[in-house]
Parts: sequence; structure tokens; C-alpha cells
Amino acid sequence: MVSNSYDADATVVRISINLGHKELTVEDNGNGMSVEQFENYLRIAGQKYEGKMLSPKFQRKRIGRFGIGFLASFPFCESIEITSKKEGEESGFTAILPSKRFVQESESDEDVSSIPVDGYTEPRVGKTADHFTRIRVVGLNELIEEYFSPKPESRQISIESLPGLSRLKWNLCETLPLDFKNKQTDLAKCLGRSIIGMEVWLNEEQLYRNDPGGQVIQSTGETYIKKGALEFGYAITTNWSIIHPVEARGLKIRMNQVGIGPRTYLDIEKERRTFSHLYWITGEIHIIAGLDDALSLTRDSFVWTTELEELKEFFHVVLLRTHGKVENIAQTEKALQEAFIDKKIPSISAAELVERSTKQLAASGVEIVHVQANEGDKGSPPVKIDKKRMVAFVIDGHPMVSNVIEFSTEGVPVRYRAFEKAVQLELPVRVSDDGAIEINTAYPVFKSKRKGDIMKRVHLLMFLAKRQCKSADEMYGYLVKRFREEFE
Repeated sequence: MVSNSYDADATVVRISINLGHKELTVEDNGNGMSVEQFENYLRIAGQKYEGKMLSPKFQRKRIGRFGIGFLASFPFCESIEITSKKEGEESGFTAILPSKRFVQESESDEDVSSIPVDGYTEPRVGKTADHFTRIRVVGLNELIEEYFSPKPESRQISIESLPGLSRLKWNLCETLPLDFKNKQTDLAKCLGRSIIGMEVWLNEEQLYRNDPGGQVIQSTGETYIKKGALEFGYAITTNWSIIHPVEARGLKIRMNQVGIGPRTYLDIEKERRTFSHLYWITGEIHIIAGLDDALSLTRDSFVWTTELEELKEFFHVVLLRTHGKVENIAQTEKALQEAFIDKKIPSISAAELVERSTKQLAASGVEIVHVQANEGDKGSPPVKIDKKRMVAFVIDGHPMVSNVIEFSTEGVPVRYRAFEKAVQLELPVRVSDDGAIEINTAYPVFKSKRKGDIMKRVHLLMFLAKRQCKSADEMYGYLVKRFREEFE
């Protein structure tokens, strides 16, 4: 219904719901309709619009189907009352559609043009210059009651756990052609260039487009991509943590600013691999052209077309690259945090960690800037990542950076170093002459790219357990506690 208001050049749409009276009203200040236009819309309801593709007053690109709004309401109510008036006419009209009777009596293949209209009235409504359309959905039934009823609690943070009206508000903000409330967010600055020009109110509260926030990490900027008949733009964002609620994860596809279906990762999750940071990613895809024929009648999904398949293939590549970027940066930041802030048992020297981190960040498109150490750097890590600017500052000559790992655990100094060749292949851990525990970095198991870092820490903890525990039970308890501390 609101989409039809947009097509009718409305600048304000007001939605009101009164569950006590079992009524829903949608009223707009659009161009309005004559009786002839209304009857024509009934006749072509749900069909693709074949007339002018731009609205008469504001030249908006039409959403493309007429009548589908109130037709979709038929199963949920007793009747639908449409009142409308065109600018310049002295009177409007009111028509009542017995939706419940039509649903009960019609055959599945009956043409919608046969919908009975229980008479017309032509009241004088307002001034000659007034123009509007008001649709009252009367006698909301048990299907609506079920929607607004409380849902079972979920372990996830989901809109399903919200009260019914809040759930509806979120879904409207996800789907309707709305402006951003905060036009200074990254997503709004990237995709909010086109002003919608229409306010939508729900029970006297103005609605704005959902914006999960975060930083744009991949986008088309101020341009659009053309691939054959397809033309589109996009922006992908992350707030560097898991997106909440769960319904905000993935990319929202919009056509003519209207959201189509739930957010999606366009089937990338079906790949035979683990995406550890996929739920950190959200964003929008704006379709300019090429998917009109793929849109389903109900406007909540797509049917297969070659253009839709091309779009999926394009974003398969984009999302793989974007996920890899987010994953690399997040994992590098975590490794630096654990080594230099949390002081967890390191698996490689600080110099090796800085070198590895620098390479991973550079491969993810982060600019590397080297700066000289000063007195104020002693308590800070040797690599500082500014994710907003995509810059990493590497502090050369930092006091924490050394080619030999030396730290203390439980009052015992620990070093990581390559042992002499005679024992390199046999001895993973030993006690040096000065009483420090030494980890053999040349030990074969420790060289594994996948498990070497973990095995170094495991062997150190087992060695400490052997030194400190007097029984197998005590050793087991000690290891359980330390493994939890180190690997959580």
C-alpha cells in the first residue's frame, strides 16, 4: 500500500493500527483516484504496469504493479474501504470491497476483476484542491492477532523477541522507501544521495530506514556498475563485531528504494568452507535496472533469471574478498591484543608477530606506516590499527619487540629459541642453566602452520604441570584450568 502511495507522488503517508477496534488505516496525500481509475486498477491488479514508468508530478520511477497492496490484505480482514479524491475535483468516492466473502467464495483461478464492490458513494470531501487516498482494512482477523502475539524467547538477539508493534516497525523500516535518519553514517553518506521525498508515520511516529551502522569497507561509491542489462550500486559495512539483530545480517537488496525479501549473503554460505566473520557483514545493494522481470508478484522475493544469476556471481566474488579482509584484520588485531595487552603465552617472538601482522594487514588493503619509538610507547603495543582510516602504525624500535621471546609465567622466565642441532628433533621443552624454561622453536611439531603456535603453548603448559603437580589428578585439574584461561 505504501509503495502505491510512493507511485502516486505522496509526500506523507500515515499508518495507524488499532488492534482493539481491529482496524488498520493507510492514508496518503498522493494524486488520488477517480472511480474510473480505481476500477481500472482492480482490473489489472497485480499485473506489471505498462504505462508511463514515471509518476506525473515528481517523476518518480514507479514500483511497477497496481492493486497488489490491498489485494495482499484480503486474507487478513473482513472488508477493505477505499476513499479517494483527485485534485481539482469537487467530490471523491468511497468503495467497499468484501474481502472475506471474496476469499471464501472465489475459485483459486478466478480473475481479480470479478471482485464485488459493495456500491460507491461520492461524498464531498474537503476542498477542490485536496487530493488523497485512504484505505481502511476493517475486521482484522486471527492471522493478524497471531502476528502481534508474543513470540517464544530466542537464544539469539532477534526482532522476533520484540513486542508485535515494534516488530512491525522494524520490518517497515527494512522494506519501505525511507530516508536515513542520521545522514552522517557511512552507509547513509554512501547510498543516501537520492532523497526519497516521502515521510511515513506509524501511529504518529516517523519511520526511517534501518541502518545497522558501522564502517563501509567495500562500495561502488558515487558510481554504478553496469553488467549487460544489470545496473546497480552497493555498500558493504561492518562494525567489527557480530551484527545484531540476526535479521540485520547480510545485504538488503532494494529496487526503486524498496526492500525485497530478507537480507542475504547470496548463497555464499553454501560454500564448503567456514566463514568465521560472515555475520560481521551487512549492507545494501541498490538495483537500478535489470531485475524487473525477476521480481515475484508479492514483491518479497525473486524468480530465477540470467540477470539474477549474474548478480549472485558478482557478489560471490565481492563477499569472498570482503570477508577475507574483515577476517584478516580482526584476527590480526586479536593476536596483537593477546600478545601485548592480555599478555597470554606467546607462540612466536614479538618480532615475528609484528612481521606476520604487517604482511596480513597489507594483504587486506591496510596502509602500513612506520614510525619511530619514543618514551610514550613503552606501555602500548608495537602495532596500532586505525580501522576507520585503514592504516596500521608500526613502531620501529619498540622495547617489546625482540627476536627471542622472553616472558614470565608463575614467576618462571620462559624463552623461545631454536635448540642446538643435536637435540632439535627430540627435545621440545627444557630448563636452561639459569633456571628459565626454554621452548625449542625448531621442534618439528612446532613448525606446523596450522597447529604449531597452539602446540608450543600446550607443551609449555604440560611442562609446567609436570614441575608443579604431585599427582595425575592434580595435573589434570591444573591443565583444565590453564587451557581454559589460554584458549577461551
